Amino acid sequence: MEQKNSAPELVKDLSLCDDFAVDWVHDKIYWMYCSLCSNAAFMSMDLEGREVTTVMRRPGKHVLVKRMEIDPYKGVAFWIAGEVIESCTLSGKYFQPNVSPSGVSVRAITLDLQERRVYYLGTRVYDLKPTALFSMDYIGGDHREHVSSYYMLNAYGLGLHGGMVYWATRMKLGNVLYKISVNPSIWNFAKKLTDFRSTAISVKLVHEDIKKEPGEDPCRSISCSHICVSNATSAYCSFPVGMQVILDEITSSDGVISGGLSLVSLTLLLVLVVGLTHSGLLQ
Repeated sequence: MEQKNSAPELVKDLSLCDDFAVDWVHDKIYWMYCSLCSNAAFMSMDLEGREVTTVMRRPGKHVLVKRMEIDPYKGVAFWIAGEVIESCTLSGKYFQPNVSPSGVSVRAITLDLQERRVYYLGTRVYDLKPTALFSMDYIGGDHREHVSSYYMLNAYGLGLHGGMVYWATRMKLGNVLYKISVNPSIWNFAKKLTDFRSTAISVKLVHEDIKKEPGEDPCRSISCSHICVSNATSAYCSFPVGMQVILDEITSSDGVISGGLSLVSLTLLLVLVVGLTHSGLLQ
């Protein structure tokens, strides 16, 4: 939508869920349609509110879905369901529940498209520590804790840019926007940027660098039969539970249950299969 002084244009009435995400590569909008009578549905439409499509219906019990983010280059969406992070490919083919670690109540999420990591604000359920900024890879591994702040407690919007994390939080007298360095330091304090009285449902950071396409995707060097997740140097083939790993280590078929991942190192061209739950799986 071009910048103009007139009132905002209504594209489409959505639902009870309180967030959406824009795919600026394929010009689509994604959101979760919530109903009090049935499970939420992952939906998409074009930028004009037409071509409405049901991508997938979220399985499991009814919970409030919020804070959606997408990576249009990898074709994956993340959202908070209740207090945990879930993911789904934009095709709707693969859904992953409970991506975030157990025991952490998640409040807000954002993505680092370059490093292919999910950053989130969360509070450990059985911990007296303040809310902290965590991150993990796209399949819920390599968990890291970065920085914590008392001002993150009631956060509802999160953004990442230039080594700084930005978030909006509800305070007693209104809403406040803060920032802090992602890298922990003894002198690392949250800085207040501005406050605003308006009631906001979600706040997103918008910058051209954030939308920049990542470099060469290591997943292009292999052909995973299901889900491929990568960082700057390696690619991970992820197989859903209930699949059997074939001898080439990058494909699977219905059969013996395997609860693990295959990790392909592009530099050494070695394959490691972990978490095999049945003997004779590779026979």
